[in-house]
Amino acid sequence: MRKFFCALLLAAGCFVLNAQQQVTIIGNAAKLKLDSYPLQVNTFEIGPQEKLSDEKTLRLCESLDNSKFVFFPGFPEVNAAKEIFSSAPVCESMRGVLARGGILYFGPCRWATLDNCPEAMWTFFTDMGVRFPTLKNYLDAVPGQSEKPVTGVLAAPYDKSFFNSPNPAGEFTAIRQFGDLTDTSFVPLIKSEDGKVIGAVQENVNGTGTIVFTYAYNIIRNTESAFIENILTHLYGPMRKVSRREQLKRETPDSAEEGAAVCCLGEPVEAELIVSKDGTAPKNPTRVRISGDRETMIVEFSCVSKSAPVANITDRDNNVWNDDCVELILADSLKTNARTYHFIVNTNNAVYDAQNGNFAWNCKNFKSTVVKNPEGFYVKMEIPVSEFHLDDVFRMNVGREQISDAEVTSWAKAPNGFLILPDMKPVSYAPGRTLSAGKTGSSGGKLFITQVPLFTRIYPDSTPRPEAKELKDIQITLPGNDLELVQIVFFNTTDENYVFRIEPELNSENGDIFTFHELSNWRAPTGEVFAEIETPLNTANLLSVPSCENKVLLLKAKTSRPAGKYDWSFTIVPVNVKMPSRKIKTTVHVLPLTLKKEELPAGYAFGPYKMTWSNPPGYLQHYWKQLREYNIDHVISSDPRKAITADEKGLVISDDHSLYIRDEAILADTVSGWVYGYGVVDTFRKKMKLAGIRKPFRDPEMLKLFEKWIANWADALKEVNADFTRFEVPMQDEPRTADIPDLLAAAEILKKYGFRLNSTLATWTTIEDIRQLASHLYRAIPFEPLITNRAIAPEAKLIFAENCRHIMPYLCSMSGDFSPLQGYFRFRGIRTFLAGGDGIAMWALNSWRGNEYRSEENRKVDGAFLIHHGDDRGFVPTLRLEAFREAIEDLYYLKMASKSDRPEVKSLITPEKLNEVMIKDDPAVTAAWHEELVRALAGIRGEKE
Repeated sequence: MRKFFCALLLAAGCFVLNAQQQVTIIGNAAKLKLDSYPLQVNTFEIGPQEKLSDEKTLRLCESLDNSKFVFFPGFPEVNAAKEIFSSAPVCESMRGVLARGGILYFGPCRWATLDNCPEAMWTFFTDMGVRFPTLKNYLDAVPGQSEKPVTGVLAAPYDKSFFNSPNPAGEFTAIRQFGDLTDTSFVPLIKSEDGKVIGAVQENVNGTGTIVFTYAYNIIRNTESAFIENILTHLYGPMRKVSRREQLKRETPDSAEEGAAVCCLGEPVEAELIVSKDGTAPKNPTRVRISGDRETMIVEFSCVSKSAPVANITDRDNNVWNDDCVELILADSLKTNARTYHFIVNTNNAVYDAQNGNFAWNCKNFKSTVVKNPEGFYVKMEIPVSEFHLDDVFRMNVGREQISDAEVTSWAKAPNGFLILPDMKPVSYAPGRTLSAGKTGSSGGKLFITQVPLFTRIYPDSTPRPEAKELKDIQITLPGNDLELVQIVFFNTTDENYVFRIEPELNSENGDIFTFHELSNWRAPTGEVFAEIETPLNTANLLSVPSCENKVLLLKAKTSRPAGKYDWSFTIVPVNVKMPSRKIKTTVHVLPLTLKKEELPAGYAFGPYKMTWSNPPGYLQHYWKQLREYNIDHVISSDPRKAITADEKGLVISDDHSLYIRDEAILADTVSGWVYGYGVVDTFRKKMKLAGIRKPFRDPEMLKLFEKWIANWADALKEVNADFTRFEVPMQDEPRTADIPDLLAAAEILKKYGFRLNSTLATWTTIEDIRQLASHLYRAIPFEPLITNRAIAPEAKLIFAENCRHIMPYLCSMSGDFSPLQGYFRFRGIRTFLAGGDGIAMWALNSWRGNEYRSEENRKVDGAFLIHHGDDRGFVPTLRLEAFREAIEDLYYLKMASKSDRPEVKSLITPEKLNEVMIKDDPAVTAAWHEELVRALAGIRGEKE
């Protein structure tokens, strides 16, 4: 029967929490507030005419299966009793509560229910050998005075049992009594002074369970009850009251996933795929069946195809998505930094698999089967999910791409692509409904200070992992002129707000190596809140750690001193609480290896723009200088579009050279290089459109005007002594094949006047496009997959290498890239090295004014800002920006290592080793690899010097 309900309600949303950490309330608990305890309280009410629906039955059963305490505040009314006890799944779950040593508590009995007690309710009790109270156990407390209350206390021996511990249970008030209990299985629990029984109990029910009946009404007429707290303590362990602040947080959850429906995979799931973009019915139907268990998930696709399947790819990890194919995407948790697993199979049974977008990862135990039939084809995937460490609730989607009809279908509507986490379905192997993304552990109500690997995402409700150790000393390995960060987390699991002063050792000559910053919490577009915004400590070096939350302190170390060991210390001094100070010894090991800023690979940010907060005079220069601290040395300026006037008379190219000069003097003094806008060809075409000109760009008259614009620009730049070797001119952002002839014509003119050219090349760029454009490009900025995992990648890399001076792969800001600190930001250096690039281009730099530190773009997809707007002191950086800085330095060290012939260095930069680091996606593993690499490089330097 239970299986029937689960199968019936696969798409229903339910709660899924730790087993037996829930309380089930059936009825109205009145004033009694059980949410002050650290338990999940689930309340179910059944109206006078209500039928217990399949969905409500499933939710109630799930709650009972995870509860030890089932609380009927008042005896159920006749209809509620009938619905509850006539349900075989509900009765089975309640018997399970008793078998686990749980308690069923029934509040004041009702005459109507006892007089008309449903047979099913009698059966439930008698089947377990429990004699149920009857009408003769429904007596006035004071005979003849039906509303006269009587008070009582716990009867022996229960006055010495858990019912009275750890809190004195106190007095109980009732207006009814049981009278004689001889015909029942119950014994007195609460008695008045004159021996009237107002509470009764039966133990050892269904093995080890307990059932309580009581007429004491004051239990539910107060906000708190010592008696109920004693029961909870007995069943769930010591009860630390939850603060009102935590209760409010529960009532106003931060998680964007609160209440999201979860599909139960406990039984096979079957579904029809929908058109991903709009949810409509597809031309080519696909039936999906998901089955298996926590070891192996089996996904079967039955695909109807109106045309012969397109199938060209036969080798693994090639562009399988260019064929007719099916896909599965798994994310191991609900959080936006979840690790993702992507599987694609085409009708040739060619497989593409990737972890966090890294196709170098191969799932060893993945199996797939393809069978073609007259109606279409069938695909079976067998996925070893036990290897992925999935959370209790995780995400997934399945999809199909029908190339012949340009039709993309999926299980969950996915207008932005299968890999967008918020669009995927939350699923679980148990019926349930998501709450928030979950905590990382428990530390039991104290202050705990520990060092956490840099770029570990810290949420406000994060608590120390079990293996964490109290912070006593810090060891830092540091190449000269490099910057290393240590992430120190103060976990406060008490009900008090703590303030500490970070007091540096002032009499040490090594103190100038170190600075302190803190991370403030930021709310991402998905609703998740985590430590992200980086600011220096205040003048007093005070650090506030809220109750039941944490605070991240960043210790930064940088020096140009000679190689050697440098000791220092700082003290954590409590300000508003009486506890011992903590002295933290800190040692920096400066290596005989120096990071040379002038030799760093280029870091290019598409921004900042004039419409950002940096617009006021003087801000932009300071903005650019500050960016260089994070190794972003190439920025964007604007082309001289104001020198083109477009009106009904046509286009007029101005000869006023002042219209061609922008920020060249500031740029030359501030950054290594800059780029003028996104494409001069596109700018000129837009001006043509404004003027109503319908001629093609390559029309001789248009090319003549374009050349005049470019010639005037070149002359104006020469007049201000602009260095043409320090900037580049993009022709068009992500051109399509139809644009190539225009770009080739424009390139001849631009190169004639001494301009260096670049162009971004997008996912749709063909090998022929690359072949035609490459010889004109000083810097190629290809979409990273074009030179990594597309079929054209080897040839494209060769063409770029033969023609272009620089290759700078880029990735767009997609899929909420504010979260994966390593995958999207830190690993960019490793990924660029493996792709053969020599610089990194990064979208998502800007912070728009008036956005309250949030993305004003698509809340589900974008929002990967590297900085937030500040004031005249500059922008406010983020931990993402720190990760990008590390990425450029990783690329620097990797390129240095590639010139070495030492085995100990070579072994650290092989594709196998680098992919292993990325696949593990563990900040501790990444940090260990980085330290091993710089130490190996320092050994080489030391011998040479």
